Amino acid sequence: SEILILIFFFLLYFGASQKVIQPPNSPMVVVAPGADITLPCIFSASEHLNLSNIIINWQQGNTVVHSFYHGGDQLERQGQTYKNRTRVFIDQILSGNASLSLTSVQPEDQGEYTCYVTKSLVKVVKCLVSTILFFVLFSAPYDEPVLSLQPTCDGINITATFSNGFPQPELRWLDSFGGVINESHSSFQLDRRGRYEVSSTMKMTLEVISQSLTLSLHLHPLQDICQGELVTKCDECGIKSFDYVHLTIIVQLMAMVL
Repeated sequence: SEILILIFFFLLYFGASQKVIQPPNSPMVVVAPGADITLPCIFSASEHLNLSNIIINWQQGNTVVHSFYHGGDQLERQGQTYKNRTRVFIDQILSGNASLSLTSVQPEDQGEYTCYVTKSLVKVVKCLVSTILFFVLFSAPYDEPVLSLQPTCDGINITATFSNGFPQPELRWLDSFGGVINESHSSFQLDRRGRYEVSSTMKMTLEVISQSLTLSLHLHPLQDICQGELVTKCDECGIKSFDYVHLTIIVQLMAMVL
């Protein structure tokens, strides 16, 4: 007889599993690995400004990310990991825009970025300095899970596959009472963009096949909520002791920024 397997999944993002210390009062920029970002840096412009008396310096800690002075880019002291990945918008500098474009970001780029702008005005002895601080954090939500079912002689294997996410999650399968189930196998692979492909398989035996399962993933802080329902036919299961499998998948994020 035909067996109908009902799988319900619910993804909830509300915190994170890793602890990252954010510098006080510094804005946070959350970005996915492999993406391009622009770190904004706006300063007050003046009609007396010209490109030759503006100095822009972006730093990540003690590393020079990008420098602009003498009317052009000066990259001799630029950190090696930023080579050919940065630029400022030269045509917008005189309008007060010293923002930095950074391409193909990776987790190694995570950290504190500071924008220094020095304006040496004509007929003004002192220099005017603007400083803006940002903290770049890497995180990306996983796509909705792809669920597959494989019948066995004594039960069924349920596999949940997630992709395009970051960081590597901590996975836990839980039973109806919230207890951790250890009879599972998970694999993690990085794609060329630096995001994870995750697969986790749980074997349900005939003795427990009627109970609900929860798969929890602990990730970085995001604010997305996604829920849906998947109904899958299992014509060849040959299992008559149950009508459906109820699987809840929860992506949990604990508070990570202190």
